[in-house]
Amino acid sequence: MAIDETARLLRELAIQADKYHDGHVTIMKFGTNWKVGFGTPYENYGYTAEEKPMKAGVTFIEAARKALADPQQKADCITNAIVYPERICGC
Repeated sequence: MAIDETARLLRELAIQADKYHDGHVTIMKFGTNWKVGFGTPYENYGYTAEEKPMKAGVTFIEAARKALADPQQKADCITNAIVYPERICGC
């Protein structure tokens, strides 16, 4: 059931965020997709677009699974879209 899988993934995201990222995980929903990444939107200002984009998926489950595939990777794609709009990474 999708609700059970969503709850399991939210729990696992929280566990991995606590373990590797001081409890920080970012989940965003857009019109056509979801993005999940460890860390906060305002970290890592020295970012280049190819380095660490948030994991995207058509569903939350898809994006969460991608993020959990490498829980030690900190995503900072949205940082520069906010602080440096000229560096929007397109993720």
